Amino acid sequence: MEEVINLSESSYIIDCNVAIKWFLIKEEDSNSALILLQRAKEREIVLFAPGIILIEFGNVLTKHNRHNPTFKNDLTRYYQTFIALCNKKVLNLILLENEKQNILNLAFEEKISYFDAEYLYLAQELKINLITYDKHLSKITNR
Repeated sequence: MEEVINLSESSYIIDCNVAIKWFLIKEEDSNSALILLQRAKEREIVLFAPGIILIEFGNVLTKHNRHNPTFKNDLTRYYQTFIALCNKKVLNLILLENEKQNILNLAFEEKISYFDAEYLYLAQELKINLITYDKHLSKITNR
C-alpha cells in the first residue's frame, strides 16, 4: 500500500455486511450499523474499506433485485447514495491493487473468501479494528 492514510484512535475498517445494513437489512444489529454511519457523517469516527466494497455492495443489490425486482429503483438509489458517501469521504476507500497475491494467500490461509480477505488484510496492514457482522470473519479478527 503506497497511499498515505491518516489514522486516528477512532479509525475502523468496515465490511460490506455493515454497509448493506445502512440500506437494506433490518435486523437487531442494523441500529449499531446506522450509528456507525451517523458518527462517520459527523466526523466522530473515520471509516475505511477496501475498494472491493463497491463491487460487493453492487453484487448484494443485484442479488436482492433478483428476489424483489419491484425494488429496482430503490436499489439503484441505494447504490448512488453509497457512492456519494464514498465521494464525501464518509467511507474512505483504499485500493489494494498491488496486494492481490498477499490477499489471495491470506484467503487460502484463513479459508475465507477473497472478498473477506481484502477486509481482513486491510485491517491487519493498518493495525485497526475490522467491524463486521459476519460471524466467521469476526472470529478470525478477534483471535
